[in-house]
Amino acid sequence: MRVLLADVEDASGRQVHDYMIVESRRNGGRTPSGIVVVPVVDGRVAMLRVFRPPIGRAGWELPRGFIDETEAPSAAASRELAEETGLKCSPDELVSLGEIAPEPGVIRALHPVFLAVCDGQVVDWIQHDFGHLAFAMFSRTEIMSMIRHGEIVDSNTVSALFLWRSHDKGQEW
Repeated sequence: MRVLLADVEDASGRQVHDYMIVESRRNGGRTPSGIVVVPVVDGRVAMLRVFRPPIGRAGWELPRGFIDETEAPSAAASRELAEETGLKCSPDELVSLGEIAPEPGVIRALHPVFLAVCDGQVVDWIQHDFGHLAFAMFSRTEIMSMIRHGEIVDSNTVSALFLWRSHDKGQEW
């Protein structure tokens, strides 16, 4: 990551000097810089329980990751899905749900969100990323309860699930 201090001006002409902007060095500061995937297997959402040191706790999250410098967002989504969950979905099988900005007041990043329908796949999950503690599938009703009870607090995950819900017409939540 790179921290920039920039002089900025809003539409009304107000200025702020040394406004902090954080951007990824990984892709040269361009956006989009990361992706989020909503993997659905036979109607259930695949999620990871991840320990996050900055907040000192674990929570359930969707697979996500950075886009490599020469990589298309859909290719990054397919790669991250396989790396983090073992689920396979080619880039052309992914459905774009839109974009989210994880923390637009500070972080220069837009994250495309993709739906990956992986029906019929069985996963023998193996932990390989730091902090990844478990893998499980949840129903829509369970997800809403987990958000209400603070088991899902990651803003990328909550926003991506909301985007999916907005596209998921006719399904009971």
